[in-house]
Amino acid sequence: MFEGEFKLDDKHCDLGVALGTPTQKHGDDRLPAKVLGFSGVPMGKAEVNDFFGDKHAWDMLYVESKGKPAKDFWDGKLTVEIPLAVKKFKNCIVALKFGVSCEVTFSDCTIKSGKIRRTEGGITLLAFTLVCLKSNIRGDLARLDEFLSQSANVSIEFGDPSDEDDDETDEEQDELDLDHQNVAAKTNGNVKTEKVDTSKRRKPADGATVN
Repeated sequence: MFEGEFKLDDKHCDLGVALGTPTQKHGDDRLPAKVLGFSGVPMGKAEVNDFFGDKHAWDMLYVESKGKPAKDFWDGKLTVEIPLAVKKFKNCIVALKFGVSCEVTFSDCTIKSGKIRRTEGGITLLAFTLVCLKSNIRGDLARLDEFLSQSANVSIEFGDPSDEDDDETDEEQDELDLDHQNVAAKTNGNVKTEKVDTSKRRKPADGATVN
């Protein structure tokens, strides 16, 4: 997963219900940080393939029939929201726009607890938790509290994937509710993006060819 730089530009998102204020360990010091949940970030077919670094990634989630919207290939067999196998992405940049001309930029931040959610029509929704030192935040942070649990626009530049255990941030404050929109049930499984021969799938009931 994740080969090279990946960006999402000016995407819709749903903000979490709270802006956490833990501390983060840097050397022998613990510095003030901010933690915020994001959900509902949409990714199309090409973006899903680029994100997972696999041209078959989207085809492992959906099935297309000629003249019809894409269907969830795993409907009824797998929960629609699945955790990412990668634990976190370090050195990310997240630019958030909300309200009227309000912006906040989180630099050198960490994206963790990522999940994807499949939807009818083939759009995949991304959810994650952002952790950032307060000193690396620029913009209208003081106004962000007014817009929690609302919609906003976000641009994301993903950094370095990491499988390190999360021991840098105070545990009691760094996990926020990403389910405030009553999204589907969670699972403890991991997504593995192995290439598959999609030509061997069964054809849909109407006889149309699966792409």
